[in-house]
Amino acid sequence: SVKALVLGWRRYLARQAAIAEDEGETVFAEFDVNRAVSRLRQDGLYQGLQLPDWMVKAILQYAYQMPCYANGKPNLGFFYRERDHVASTLESGLIVGDYFNTFECEAIRRLVDDSVLLEMASRYLGGRAVHQGTRLRWSFAIDQTGWDQYRFNQTYHYDLDDYRAMKFFFYLTDVGEGAGPHICIKGSDQKKKWTYKLFRGKHPDDAIESYYGADCIETIYGAPGFGFGENTECMHKGVTPSAKDRLILIIEYALKDYGMQHDLVDKGILRLVAQS
Repeated sequence: SVKALVLGWRRYLARQAAIAEDEGETVFAEFDVNRAVSRLRQDGLYQGLQLPDWMVKAILQYAYQMPCYANGKPNLGFFYRERDHVASTLESGLIVGDYFNTFECEAIRRLVDDSVLLEMASRYLGGRAVHQGTRLRWSFAIDQTGWDQYRFNQTYHYDLDDYRAMKFFFYLTDVGEGAGPHICIKGSDQKKKWTYKLFRGKHPDDAIESYYGADCIETIYGAPGFGFGENTECMHKGVTPSAKDRLILIIEYALKDYGMQHDLVDKGILRLVAQS
């Protein structure tokens, strides 16, 4: 209902107001923000964040207990344990599974308000960073077409969500070969030929890798809880998983929040596949 959506939005705004009163709570002990911001300014990428085990477990528990939604469709909800059945019956194919209203997960709320992430984003962006959106997403190791890869950001592209914005990515499953690692083209936030400036996505692998060179291509692997910050004006993509599903949490900050990137959805329109 509209009332439920309004209540959810009010909760979000209350959290944003509480950030101003943040007392410095963080799960990243003894973190060197100066070094991280310096690396971001140089490469558009910083690797080296690590979530505590309890937070990884809490988010995974949330992901297994709550339905995700096939290809981001609010009427195609299912539990991860039903993944194989849904993949075999969904005519449109099962490419990703997105969660909505993730502010209901206490561990995610705490991470969004983490003082280290906020300081890092604020210093890099050059002003007070505000939370612009959260995405908790499964990428499934299922045969996909080139069109599927295009639709769900598995080809090279860059983002323009605001004049100044950045994202933090956290792997919640083990990401090695075959598990959909993220690839970032370091420094490409500052270097683009005019065709890339005109058309921000989606670009063929060989063209991007030839233009920037092997030294700029960073394929990011990591254990559960591993995280990295990125200026997503860098060319980047998530590799299509081939052997193992990947669960990732993405938190975005910007200087302004236009209310366009949030995962808030009226619960009244959410449906499980069995109910559709």
